[in-house]
Amino acid sequence: MKDRIARLRQVMAAHDLDLAFLSSPQTIAYLTNFGSTGYYLPHFLVLAQEGPETFVIRDFEVPTLEQATATPGVMAWGQERTFYHALKEVLAKHCGKDEPRIGVEGASNFTPYRNILALSAISGGQLVDISPDVEALRRVKSPSELSKIETAGRATVGAVEASIKTLSIGVSEKQLSLEILTGMIDRGSDFPVSIPYVYFGDRTRLAMQQPTDASLGAKDPIYIECGARCGYYTAALTRTGAAQPDQEYTEIYGHMRSAFDLMLGSLRAGAISADVDAQARLYLRKHGLEKWWFHRGGYSLGIGFTPGWGEGMVLDISPDNRMAIPEGAVLHLVSLIRHHGYGFIGMSETVIVELERARSVTPFSRECIML
Repeated sequence: MKDRIARLRQVMAAHDLDLAFLSSPQTIAYLTNFGSTGYYLPHFLVLAQEGPETFVIRDFEVPTLEQATATPGVMAWGQERTFYHALKEVLAKHCGKDEPRIGVEGASNFTPYRNILALSAISGGQLVDISPDVEALRRVKSPSELSKIETAGRATVGAVEASIKTLSIGVSEKQLSLEILTGMIDRGSDFPVSIPYVYFGDRTRLAMQQPTDASLGAKDPIYIECGARCGYYTAALTRTGAAQPDQEYTEIYGHMRSAFDLMLGSLRAGAISADVDAQARLYLRKHGLEKWWFHRGGYSLGIGFTPGWGEGMVLDISPDNRMAIPEGAVLHLVSLIRHHGYGFIGMSETVIVELERARSVTPFSRECIML
């Protein structure tokens, strides 16, 4: 973790910062190995240019923090002091300036605006959004991170493969979701960031919804998306199909598979994100399917916390992104349309970008699901 802290301090130096107040649970886990479902409560990891870092955290979580990380400094709020008094004390401890320059993560989904306002008012300083530079630290995965993602990938594939073999008419979305979840855990997964998303029939048009008691009918379309987790790292996989897919469904699915293969074949270190996107987009346009492609072509996977496993702000595959994709990036590569009649059709896999290719870590059969 020391090298990660050192690189964060290089970001601070580049912005001429006195302090950094970091609040994203992904960043905190990356820098310290501490993670908690309490990230929705006020918290900061505070770094100065020199010296030990300090957590501003609720006192209830201090024992968990001490077990997870060697970070020595804690400024707990709760019984003895309020969150705002903790901010005052940690500012006095780390910085004696009247108007310090403080880096914050403006893009964090878990930092209430009132906390940023409080930090600004209490410090009297200038706040600088360093989100893009902090997120860039996580763009390339270390060998240890890649190993965790590959472990998660094996659990994902094993669970989906076993569950599809036993899929039958009458099973409910809840039953299949639970079977996949149990299968991932039995194969070494931690509890995942998201429940396995399973939808049948008209519900395959939905996204980010809880599975229900809806049962699989004889001609229903099928949607399955899930991701096992190792440590904080997820490997995701999506497959669609139907109990008895008709010719039109089968043809559309074939096009989505071809679009996926085109993106995967163009991915390698140095490939431009927009060029990878264009491989699928132009193909789908040729076959009249682009109008239903609402999803970007992919996004970074790494450290994730409920409710989402993605790191799209770190890197994504999209038509306007001219970034060169680095070796060691991990992407959830997505070839998926929302068809007006069949709902979502397509597939996704988690891939590691290597020097000359991209390698799938969730290499499940790319055939259309059918009974």
